[in-house]
Amino acid sequence: MKKENSINPSTIKHIEDIAFRDESGVVKLVLKTENIIFIQSADNYIEINYIENNNVSKFLIRNSIKKIEINLNNTPIIRCHRSYLINTNKIETAKKTSSGFNLFLKQAPNTIIPVSKTYISEFQKIFKKTSIS
Repeated sequence: MKKENSINPSTIKHIEDIAFRDESGVVKLVLKTENIIFIQSADNYIEINYIENNNVSKFLIRNSIKKIEINLNNTPIIRCHRSYLINTNKIETAKKTSSGFNLFLKQAPNTIIPVSKTYISEFQKIFKKTSIS
């Protein structure tokens, strides 16, 4: 799959498969990193949006986004908002807003992912070579 944005390879290791566990530690879903589009929190659940058979699929797991985020270190999946984790390789465009950025994804054209002010500095570090910074 073609990369849409450059990530500094020295800071991010390639992890092929990511196991998503529920709050009791049971593996509920295993995905390749490149198939994950974004993860959204929904109360005590997380909704994983991913590509399956060239279609966007969703899977709901009872767990917190904070606990899931720990397992995604050294991947292109970063926190961009208190309710969102995003695969930076899936970003098509970013538009500046008064409260941060809005991200638009090729695989989910009707979805707008916010980048809040809290996470802008981390977001800009990853995309320092693009016009976003």
